[in-house]
Amino acid sequence: MRKLRSFFILLLAFALLVASSSSAQACAACFGKSDSTMAKGMNMGIFALLIVVVGVLSSFFCAGVYFVRRASQYAAAQQSLELSQNS
Repeated sequence: MRKLRSFFILLLAFALLVASSSSAQACAACFGKSDSTMAKGMNMGIFALLIVVVGVLSSFFCAGVYFVRRASQYAAAQQSLELSQNS
């Protein structure tokens, strides 16, 4: 129990040390310099991740549309096969 308490105290001291540095306080977007290179890089990173997410979601959508169309074609083929066998 004593080791666990000393670990948490050490962890708290480390967190306070890291949080007290001026570079850890905020990024360029929070300081209001939206035209800095850091903010531009952050925006490009957001756009890159957005492209990946939109690409994955659109591929799931296209796969769903493909499966629905394929199922309707299969159902139509089965129905015409049943009609031809009953005649």
